[in-house]
Amino acid sequence: MNVVLPVRTISTTHFTGAIAAAGAAATAHLTVASGAVPEGLAAGRTVRSRLKSIRILSVQLLPWEVQLFHKATGIGGAVIDSETFIGTWAFTGSGTPGDGSRATGDTFYCFYVDGLDVPYEDLDGTGQIHVRLINRHAATAKIAGASGAIVIEFGFELSTGRP
Repeated sequence: MNVVLPVRTISTTHFTGAIAAAGAAATAHLTVASGAVPEGLAAGRTVRSRLKSIRILSVQLLPWEVQLFHKATGIGGAVIDSETFIGTWAFTGSGTPGDGSRATGDTFYCFYVDGLDVPYEDLDGTGQIHVRLINRHAATAKIAGASGAIVIEFGFELSTGRP
């Protein structure tokens, strides 16, 4: 049986600032020290694994895009050969189940996708997971602090050898 470990951003540590509308982004490098990455996943400092799912809890109903990268550098740079982009997942914030839905009286909007099988490896050898969050709303910014809190949880399956 394969083990899937959660890697979870922390709302008071990651993506705490405002993110302007229309494609503005913020980047986080998730670590064991911050409590986001489990020790077992970061062993060997490569985080060799396979992404299986993404879950978002958000105070605001906004269309989010989540991107993963192999390195802390090569994220949105000017040299295409230096980019370390792995993949992107869009959540439109439609309000339907799995895409920004919430029950009456709930505080947070829920986004979810599974059935993924994306190889991940930290090519920096730092034991980090490199994430970029993009706000795709045309006019509404992500609010800073608790009023705009967001948590992203990735389900990573342990891999042996090359992912």
